[in-house]
Amino acid sequence: MRRKIIDKNIEVDGITGTTNSAVIDLSNGELFSIQSVIDVNTPSAKTFDSDSFEVQTLTYATKASSGHQDFVVVSNAAGLTFAVALTKPVAEVQTLTFPSKAASTGGDYVVLTDGSGLTWAISLNKGGSDAEPTGALYVAVVAGRKVHVDISGGTTAASVAALVETAFDALTGASAIVTDDTAADGTMLLTMAVKAPCANPVPKNADDSGAGSITGVETTAGVASAAPSGAIWTAVAGARKGLADISGDTTAAQVAARAETAWNLLTGFTTSVTSDDSAANGTMTLTQIVAGPVTNPVPKNAAESGAGSIAGVETTPGYVTELNLTANTLTIPSHGLPSGLKGQVSTSVTLPTGLSAATDYFVIVVDASTIKLATSLANALAGTAIDLTGEGAGQHTFTPTALAGASVTLQKSNDYNAIQSVGTWDNVAVATSITADANIWFEISNPGYAYARLSYTVTAGSMNTDNFTIVKG
Repeated sequence: MRRKIIDKNIEVDGITGTTNSAVIDLSNGELFSIQSVIDVNTPSAKTFDSDSFEVQTLTYATKASSGHQDFVVVSNAAGLTFAVALTKPVAEVQTLTFPSKAASTGGDYVVLTDGSGLTWAISLNKGGSDAEPTGALYVAVVAGRKVHVDISGGTTAASVAALVETAFDALTGASAIVTDDTAADGTMLLTMAVKAPCANPVPKNADDSGAGSITGVETTAGVASAAPSGAIWTAVAGARKGLADISGDTTAAQVAARAETAWNLLTGFTTSVTSDDSAANGTMTLTQIVAGPVTNPVPKNAAESGAGSIAGVETTPGYVTELNLTANTLTIPSHGLPSGLKGQVSTSVTLPTGLSAATDYFVIVVDASTIKLATSLANALAGTAIDLTGEGAGQHTFTPTALAGASVTLQKSNDYNAIQSVGTWDNVAVATSITADANIWFEISNPGYAYARLSYTVTAGSMNTDNFTIVKG
């Protein structure tokens, strides 16, 4: 027995009507059987894109729920990255406590350091003519930032604190430290204008041999408006990242507004991305100015160990066009569609001008990766394409009409002209009806004819056929 493949034929057909396979020549020898397997299926849907500008949404939390140095990295369509970190700097607060005049010692002093690192000093002139302290710490403070306060007219601790406050506030540049002795109990609060950690007060007696009669403590630790230091943050170019100080904000809307201001100050940001926080609910949309897909936002906490308090998602995907409005073509790589295939188009956003949803169109194949669409089968076969006049937006899908009615028939002929498909053909058996994707099997023993073929008739929908035939002889 010989076993050979006479015909392996892949037939792709989406045309409503009747189509025949290639002729199988059975005339060269005694045959025992023909076996044919036919896989019938509807062509798969294909997608093509219009120019679309990606939209992403950042969602900010309230100040209370935001983490210090939480940040998010976003990209533009050219692949450049930008980042803004939220900072919640805190002004350091220190408390000085002064004794009554009687409990004070002349020359006692305290050295302070403000948020920018400058040192200041206050010393007590108890008798009105006491010499300034000689201790090294006091001497090291520049003249314009220290004051020898005459407390000879004071009595109580409160009056001593009041005299100190007045004298200190008269120093040039003393606005770097905001004083407050309204407690009227000998205490004076010092709030640093520059938000940053500060050295604790250093109280001393006149010759630095002890702490003296003044006490000073930190009551609120300062926090600087510093940038994160992790690898993801560091990788963003310096001019394309910035800080948003949200220490004066409360609501999520205020935080988003503050962040938007910081985003728009970054080099190159506003020329590639448009921001919008007008919803006033903590959300901010970022719309790309150049079409195409963009990397999703990357939110991180300061340590880059988690996502932090900012959320970022893609709300509208970006695409680069696969339409040629001049040639009226659609680019669909390796589409595998046949000319005449019927289907309909749908979209994620807006169809190109010239196409409508819930409307039948027919494929014109230009090449393996390019098609056009026609309004009728006749136009498709004639190559008359629809005129596409507008880009549309989003991703579009061409869905072939599903197979709903078809038949496959094995036919025979002894007419030599059948090789040219002009001879006489007869059905070997009754046509096999098909109403959905299926596999069909034919086997004919001892065929008494010279030629065979498969005849496909599609009455509703469209189909692909893969025909694998083996002749045993």
